[in-house]
Amino acid sequence: MDHLASALPWLTLAAFASGAGALGLVSYLCRYRDQPGVDWFILAISSVAIFSITYGVGLRVFDPVVREAIGVVSWVAIVWMGIPFLAFALAYTGRGRTIRSTPFRLLLGVPALATLLVVTNPVLGLLWSDFDVVSVFGHAGAEYALEPLAYVIFIVGTLAAGLATLLLFDTVFSYGPLYRREAAAVALSAVPPGVGGFVWLFGLGPVPQFNAMAVLFLPHVALDAYAFVGNNMFDSRPATRRAAERTAIDDIDNPIVVLDESGLVVRLNAAAESLLESDDVATVGEPVADLLGRSIDLEGTDQHVTIRSDGRRREYAVSTSPLRDSAGTRVGYTLVLQDITVERQREQRLQVLNRTLRHNLRNDLNVVHGYLELAAERIDDEGIESTLETAEETTTELMELGTKARRFEQAVANERQSASDAVALRRVIEKLATEPPLDDRSIDVDVPRSLSLEADERLLRIVLRNLFESCLQYADDPPSFEIRTNGHISSEFSHVDVRMLGAAIPDHEIAVVEDGQETALNHGSGMGLWFVKWGVSTLGGDVEFETGDSASTIRLQLPAADGGDGRSPADVGADDGEIPDVEHAD
Repeated sequence: MDHLASALPWLTLAAFASGAGALGLVSYLCRYRDQPGVDWFILAISSVAIFSITYGVGLRVFDPVVREAIGVVSWVAIVWMGIPFLAFALAYTGRGRTIRSTPFRLLLGVPALATLLVVTNPVLGLLWSDFDVVSVFGHAGAEYALEPLAYVIFIVGTLAAGLATLLLFDTVFSYGPLYRREAAAVALSAVPPGVGGFVWLFGLGPVPQFNAMAVLFLPHVALDAYAFVGNNMFDSRPATRRAAERTAIDDIDNPIVVLDESGLVVRLNAAAESLLESDDVATVGEPVADLLGRSIDLEGTDQHVTIRSDGRRREYAVSTSPLRDSAGTRVGYTLVLQDITVERQREQRLQVLNRTLRHNLRNDLNVVHGYLELAAERIDDEGIESTLETAEETTTELMELGTKARRFEQAVANERQSASDAVALRRVIEKLATEPPLDDRSIDVDVPRSLSLEADERLLRIVLRNLFESCLQYADDPPSFEIRTNGHISSEFSHVDVRMLGAAIPDHEIAVVEDGQETALNHGSGMGLWFVKWGVSTLGGDVEFETGDSASTIRLQLPAADGGDGRSPADVGADDGEIPDVEHAD
């Protein structure tokens, strides 16, 4: 007995050690407060720290009044351990929506009510009575009679901690090796103090006046430190895999790779397993760069990877998107691989053919044009001279078409590679109206100066120029133009109507462009309307055609810039003033 008495003072130090370890763990966890469930776990561990330290202090205090006051603080800490630990387990395993449910909010009322009962117990005595201090091997042990409410509160908290332990063990068995050691450590950490608490609560031990929970929190803190500090438990979370499973990714034909926020592989669907010739479980925890052979920017766009599968080299476009749990918290990313091998090969062929043909045709047509000019100068026969002039005009038109195509291609490439700016539509139209072939045409412009479009100005100019030139191509007599806007058709788009009066675009020319393809029986006579359609599509808009006997209307739907109010002229205030027509005499 003397040997036991001499050893027991170390129990106080053990309680302090538990509290110090818990405070250290809280300090470490603060850096992960943006992760799901961490705030709840910090609350639970803080309660452990408060209980361990106050209980250790209480073991050295023999004054009944002070000792009971310290016991009140210890009891408050006890009631805030179990349910916050359950909240952490729910969030960590991807069940965050449950925490926001009405039943769980009612459950949180238990520790809140218990706190009120504990604080008022010295007066009301609803949790315990007949408090007394007894000496136990030189320590201040507490002896009192617990009321039924105290058993209820303690058991509810313990059951909550037990349910949290089961959720974490479910992670151990369900989600593979990536979370196994960490989840097992945290789950097991609740066992020693839970056992100690039940022994104390029902007076099963040899010294019922002593609560061994304070000492048994030492292994609890050690196991938690192993999981969080030693193995970076919050760097990989089962919530990521659980969220992936909810999306039923195995039913999707495209290869899909699920990553946690640090870029480690969490899940492969069946298509990805087949493509990468890798097993879902075997790849868990691997960096995605090792799996795909190159690094992936999880926030980036327009990324491609080359993968050799079944002896063939394939090109894949990689699209990334955030993966969120049931509470809307981002827990990782999904990578969707789209096979673009055929498209990339076709694009490369078109680029080579386009570049080669354009270069060769331009050079050869220049030579032909020069010879035609020389021949026309040396021929006296008017018939032959007229034929040569027609050939010369044709080569000139072909060279101009090649130049237009090159400028259009460059403008489209520039628009895709750079951010669009706010462009004042009226200013662009007024500038075009002073240039050939519009400088001798009547153009009535009814566009507010306040209207701005989100567009690449160079591409917008090319679209409008080709639109006007295409209209003029079908006019025998000089037509007139009206340009109107109807303001925003939504918060994102504006309508621009270009109406040609005095001539109409043939129906078959419009049908070719609207169908999106040319055939042997249905083809257009030029590229102008195609440039309009492709250009508007690149700008993110749409185009519609209306044609009659002596008029055509081309309606452009174009993205509106932020701040461009798109008001109609009737709505324009004093700041805009009168809008003069851009008028040119025929």
